[in-house]
Amino acid sequence: MPIMSRVSHPDCPECGDADDVEKLFERWWCAACEICIDKQGEEIEEPECEKCEDDGDVEVEGKCWNCTYEDCLHGLDSEGRIIPECQECEDYQDVGYKNGSLWCEHCEIDIVDGTEEEQDIKERMDKDPEIRLTEYLDRMRAEFEGTREAEQFIYVLKVSPKARRSKAAINNRKFPKGKEFPRIVKNPIGFVYVGVTGLSDGPEERFEVHASRTGKASKIAKLGFLYSYDSFEECGSEMTEEYGFSRVGWRDQKALKLESWLAWAFYKAGYWVWGSHLHGEEEFLGEKPFW
Repeated sequence: MPIMSRVSHPDCPECGDADDVEKLFERWWCAACEICIDKQGEEIEEPECEKCEDDGDVEVEGKCWNCTYEDCLHGLDSEGRIIPECQECEDYQDVGYKNGSLWCEHCEIDIVDGTEEEQDIKERMDKDPEIRLTEYLDRMRAEFEGTREAEQFIYVLKVSPKARRSKAAINNRKFPKGKEFPRIVKNPIGFVYVGVTGLSDGPEERFEVHASRTGKASKIAKLGFLYSYDSFEECGSEMTEEYGFSRVGWRDQKALKLESWLAWAFYKAGYWVWGSHLHGEEEFLGEKPFW
């Protein structure tokens, strides 16, 4: 970033001096007092993080704002917008704006904006929905798996094709359903149930509940339409390994959103799907990152 004249620097409200004041990420910083200040010399309050929408976990780290909420952990500008990491040094500490573009002062390179890449994969998924269950699924796992919160698992069970001839099963189906999620293929390529569980033994333990066809078993399981009631290995192990999520946090309904997103991704790829419900209460499907 270009060096600004010392005359234009505001006095620090703590030490009353401008000697240790410099501009970084479009706001002023006093290195001696370690506080952010505005042009009038007043201390700047922590901004609200654009991701977690909270200022309780925002603090100054070094010379930039930083959201310390464990699911964010990124730098913020003075408006709370996320500062991207430099693709070279993989840090945001020296990233700011130069001539209107993001720039890393340390590496002296322009920052690659991921917007174009995101738009590209979104357009490709619109043309080929199966990308959601392959390439984009890997991205979603990288973003959501791994947590220090209570762990949740998203699993997939195979449903018997006989369910397509049952009125009760069809009435319980989540995708396709109604005008919002209309039928998009004449002959479905598969039938699945997508669920979420926080049980200690994960999907295997939850399958035993479904297989009992009592209590908290799913409606489709109680109707007798799981592909197998003998073992998780026969009914869901392979599908869960290929498409499921593990160690997802519970905050902000992440696991429930992923459950609905995965069910929707199967629907978009030509499956009939049971399970998931949050999409019926909250609109988020089709919005970043639930494309």
